[in-house]
Amino acid sequence: MAQLRTLASGEALFLRGAAPCGLYAVVRGAVDISGVGGTSDGARSSLLTRLEPPSWFGEIAV
Repeated sequence: MAQLRTLASGEALFLRGAAPCGLYAVVRGAVDISGVGGTSDGARSSLLTRLEPPSWFGEIAV
């Protein structure tokens, strides 16, 4: 039942507040988990963690 999904560099897998839709596995490359805070004029992004193979994660855990 797994589906392979390939992301381009910088492409979001899911965003905060999105409906839960499964469990993910990093099988090649890396996935950066980041957060954004502040108002639109002063918004800043922070890298929280980088997941590399083999890593399993879901929206709730992140």
